[in-house]
Amino acid sequence: MGKQLQIHLRTIRWPLLALACPLLLQAQNERTETRRFPSLLGAGFQVQSFRHFSSENTTLVPGITVDYLTGLSPRLILHGWSGLGFSSEALHDMPEGTSSHSLFQVGATVGFMLTPTIRKWIPTAQAGIEPSLFSGEWLLRMSIGAGVQRRFNNVFLGMHGGLRAAPASLTSQSYYLNFTITGLTRKKTGTHRPNLSAQALRLNAGQTNRSTTLDSDQDGIVDSIDACPFQPGVVEFNGCPDSDEDGIPDALDQCPFQKGPLQLNGCPAPDKDRDGIPDSADRCPEISGFAAYEGCPYPRAALDSFLGTISKTIQFETGSDHLLSSSIGTLQQLDSLMRTYPGLRLVIAGHTDNAGSPERNLLLSRRRADAVAQWLVRRGHTATRLLVEFFGQTVPVASNATANGKSANRRVVIRVL
Repeated sequence: MGKQLQIHLRTIRWPLLALACPLLLQAQNERTETRRFPSLLGAGFQVQSFRHFSSENTTLVPGITVDYLTGLSPRLILHGWSGLGFSSEALHDMPEGTSSHSLFQVGATVGFMLTPTIRKWIPTAQAGIEPSLFSGEWLLRMSIGAGVQRRFNNVFLGMHGGLRAAPASLTSQSYYLNFTITGLTRKKTGTHRPNLSAQALRLNAGQTNRSTTLDSDQDGIVDSIDACPFQPGVVEFNGCPDSDEDGIPDALDQCPFQKGPLQLNGCPAPDKDRDGIPDSADRCPEISGFAAYEGCPYPRAALDSFLGTISKTIQFETGSDHLLSSSIGTLQQLDSLMRTYPGLRLVIAGHTDNAGSPERNLLLSRRRADAVAQWLVRRGHTATRLLVEFFGQTVPVASNATANGKSANRRVVIRVL
């Protein structure tokens, strides 16, 4: 096995050297910098698509990995890993035709950060070597791929994919397309970080000792006293971020990208219509409106007063739901109002005096309210903008003992919904 591994190494030494030269030059150019990717340990899940060049069959090989990452320079990351994969189908990867259902792999790749600093998203390009133990034999493959690390303070989520293949001169003529998701974390030091003043936290421009000015997230707060050294933050929260600038640090903010009060854990007040006016202060919570109109798309208070006045001029024939001609002018005003405010919805409520039976009066009040609503519908307004209510003689506004009182109780009341 050792002799075979030496042969493999001699075969791929020149391709590996070609891949490594640009990375080594980059490391040399940045050797004076001190901001490196942190050392991380984690585990992951990978899926490999295994295929032999002589066959059109493809086999999916899921597996688990143990991963270690550490920075070699400000933009170079060493990724060492080991993994074990299993397949329900036999994998044929040896010149003698042997097969196996399991695959043990180890690997080392060098990744180049495509961003100059450690940020929330860290994309990388990767290349390296990955030996595989297959059916008792070691096979050596080269790998090339790309990935991205998503940083959550001290926890990183890594995703990368690539191609693993043996050099063409080797007897193994198979390759893998792989995709891996890895969760990694770095050990917290537990060092107490005092709440220092802005003057103590800010970098001194005259300092030349880089070991005392290491600032990985470039927020002006040195790592040694930065509670979130890989997240740009603010002095008042010891270097941790407050993304929405609402005075609540992201770690305690349930809505870190939306401003909100402390009483709501940093989340904004409920606002169903999303007009920027919280429901508690919005007179039209389900219709987008304006602050000047208390959250309505129209001046609700003024409209309610206007509607209350003109409603009194809507009249019907005695004991009937037939509108008198004197009411048409009022209905035309309602028609114009609804065209002016397309979001306006109205309640039309019918009432009667106590002449006749309560059952008959209830039905009559409904027919009169319906008559007004149907007049507006015939003018092109949708019925969903109108809500009909009817109360018969149950809600008088005056005494039914007088003629004037009875007249006041025979009414249709219109208000904003």
